[in-house]
Amino acid sequence: MDTEKCRALIAALELGSLTAAAESLGYTPSGISRMMAALEDEMGFPLLIRNRGGVIPTEDCKSMLPLIRDFVYMGRRCVQQAASIRGIEIGKLTIGNTYEACYGWLARLIAGFSRKYPMVEISTLEGTSSELAAALGEHRADFCVMSRREGDFDWLHIKDDQLVAVLPKSNPLSGGAAFPLAAVGNYPFVAIRPAEETDNSRMIAQLGITPDIRFGCPDGLAAMAMVKAGLGIAIMNQLIVDSLEPGDDVRVMPLDPEQYVDIGIGVTKKDMVSPAAAKFIAYAKEHIEEMK
Repeated sequence: MDTEKCRALIAALELGSLTAAAESLGYTPSGISRMMAALEDEMGFPLLIRNRGGVIPTEDCKSMLPLIRDFVYMGRRCVQQAASIRGIEIGKLTIGNTYEACYGWLARLIAGFSRKYPMVEISTLEGTSSELAAALGEHRADFCVMSRREGDFDWLHIKDDQLVAVLPKSNPLSGGAAFPLAAVGNYPFVAIRPAEETDNSRMIAQLGITPDIRFGCPDGLAAMAMVKAGLGIAIMNQLIVDSLEPGDDVRVMPLDPEQYVDIGIGVTKKDMVSPAAAKFIAYAKEHIEEMK
């Protein structure tokens, strides 16, 4: 069993088809099919269920996937370590980010690192903190700006960010010193990524609050526009609000009781980190104050 066949399997499952995996990895569809057949022969059981929609994993494949991902990741580490010993800095990194307000810092970080290590290929991944935590655990990401989650990765704390209420100036509670969380259910609520686990949804669930969700939107920019239009109230991270310049149409208020989120960087565990990722993490630590 070799890492290339396993990499092809992972690509087929992530992209949903053998054809897409072939295009992504630079193989022909028949070549990918032969690789999957050979891998299934080596494993001794079917790995893929083929249907009109593409491919999905068998139950046996699902049970093997964590080990297969580890196998591919370790193979990549070996290649990078060998190159490093020869004095060549190569590798592939995936950088994840949850907060749109952090993209400027990340872009500057990637640009500076790329000038120093031009042969390291970097891709980006967007998602909620919960999604990025899963990506770190599955070796689909190496470095993620996110809020703290439990998982098999190391954590670098950056700041405690406050969750705040954003409401129209016309809201009767806009003149207070803080927005009482007990009143959330009394007004139309604008939910950011309502179908996903976010800082807001976790806080609301932990406190047993039932918001009156009338509107859903993909990000803080859209939520701010809805609040400005008087459609409802929203809860956001302060760092997102600061990047949006709320203006005079809305009131930004602390919550009562106050709520904070631990924002930082999730990174691959020290004993599993690749040479390229280790260098990126060290470089990021040198510039972490620029993000605060």
